[in-house]
Amino acid sequence: MLTTAALNLGLLTILFFIIGMIKPQWSLFFMDKPSRFIVLMVTTVLTMVAFTMFGEGHRQGGTPNQWTKVPVADAAKVEAKPLATVPVPVPEIQATVPTIAPQIAAPTSVTPAPITVTAPAVAPATPEVPAKK
Repeated sequence: MLTTAALNLGLLTILFFIIGMIKPQWSLFFMDKPSRFIVLMVTTVLTMVAFTMFGEGHRQGGTPNQWTKVPVADAAKVEAKPLATVPVPVPEIQATVPTIAPQIAAPTSVTPAPITVTAPAVAPATPEVPAKK
């Protein structure tokens, strides 16, 4: 159903584009000053809508409507197959006794050495005056 609507919308979009490029006043009759750029933008949006509708209709496989017959399997005739059990290897887990981690002695208080920063000695810059000729 969606694929049919998408194809119809695609054909109308092509018709709208051709007429709008030849005579924009015909396709955009409700506007005072229609332009071909507006026709191009409307065509782009309609093309994206048509492609999206077609993709969704194709992905859904076409929803059945009142004119199509859907085959229904009789549930009484279908036998259920028993599920087969498959052995799965399980890793061996060995029991361990939790142990307490040994205590580490706290470090004694250590005073850090003072850090001194000295700036390099820089001679004051004197502006050079160009000599007059």
